Amino acid sequence: IKDLKEQAELNRSSLNLLNSQINGIKVNNTNFIITKKKIPFTKTVNYGDGKPVSYMAEFFDNIVFVSGYGKILFSKPDNFLPNKTLTYGEIENNLRKKIKDNAFWDLSSSIIVKDKTGWKNNLSNGVSVKGILIHDGTIYLSYLREIKERCYATSILSAKMNFSYLEFNDFYVPKDCISPLDTEFLPHAAGGRMVVYKNNKILLTVGDFSHFMIAQDDNLNFGKIISIDIKTKKYSFFSKGHRNPQGLLYVEDRDIILSTEHGPKGGDEINKIIENQNYGWPIASYGIIFGHEIKKLGPTFEEHAPNGFKEPSYYWEINPGIGQIIEVPNNFSENLKNHFFITSLSGSLDKDNQHKGKSLYIAKFTDDFEKVISMERLFIGERIRDIIYSDELNGFLIAMENSSSIGLVRNKK
Repeated sequence: IKDLKEQAELNRSSLNLLNSQINGIKVNNTNFIITKKKIPFTKTVNYGDGKPVSYMAEFFDNIVFVSGYGKILFSKPDNFLPNKTLTYGEIENNLRKKIKDNAFWDLSSSIIVKDKTGWKNNLSNGVSVKGILIHDGTIYLSYLREIKERCYATSILSAKMNFSYLEFNDFYVPKDCISPLDTEFLPHAAGGRMVVYKNNKILLTVGDFSHFMIAQDDNLNFGKIISIDIKTKKYSFFSKGHRNPQGLLYVEDRDIILSTEHGPKGGDEINKIIENQNYGWPIASYGIIFGHEIKKLGPTFEEHAPNGFKEPSYYWEINPGIGQIIEVPNNFSENLKNHFFITSLSGSLDKDNQHKGKSLYIAKFTDDFEKVISMERLFIGERIRDIIYSDELNGFLIAMENSSSIGLVRNKK
């Protein structure tokens, strides 16, 4: 039955993409056309669970795309046009030597451990690449690292970027870690987004792994956004009180940091990130605790500000499974100036039993980014893991997990 449902979803997505190519899909007075190309990565997402299909970045007029299990490919942007054949090269690297954990490399969802309560933690699905960043000739790769036996933390490797061979070395390795043998271990709540910030810093999101109160613990790196000096590798906590920040953007011309964050049941958020601010989790949230996360400790408040925490710029009552956020360039569409695209995974079901995710959300903020003044939805029909903009294509490349594809979203002018 699950296979039939997934195939039905893919069929719906294919019809949606076909309609966009014939008629366009009009949202916010912009007519979108969507195409996609299969990529040679093993499909690891089944029924919404598994390693990420791909993260992407651009380097010297090439699109670099990295699978959740560390395969690194590159291709010219125009190869993603519908009339072109997708050709690509693979970049050899030393990840097999650096990452010894079998769970990282396993594609069969077979490495499962039980915690103290008997809950089964599937390490194969959760131990993976969590993001990539290319900056100033260096590639940074965040991933779930086994700090010591069966004890994990979000970490970063880096290498001098080239297309021949990548020699990765440790860049950020925290001392503290969380064990899946303990209670409530959720490796998908690991964060892992990176962005270049001012003063030669990289910001990294780190989730709480479903260990709620550590997001408020000033001695632990979980549930934080972390600032790392590129040269010295010294780090500090930039903000705290985060559950699972999945998107991160620095709007340099406005000196604004935006982050998106997974809530529990309801409460997905967009946050304006300010240094040393507390974003409330798990004390304040517009979502509720559910499923195996039910604990004695949960959100006490909905409202943040009256209780000493930073309010989100926007939150959803039904979660779309929100992801990466990116600014829409002015030349993409006259009607989308000062707007932002936000990806989504599957999300929760609405009253019509349809997923709120599998879409690009289109947001416009107030001038101070404290509030969202409009939110539109462009339905795609697949979980979208990542998004980047290509100047050459004047379009957005999106990593589509259900079909292991990279899609191209353009303005059908």
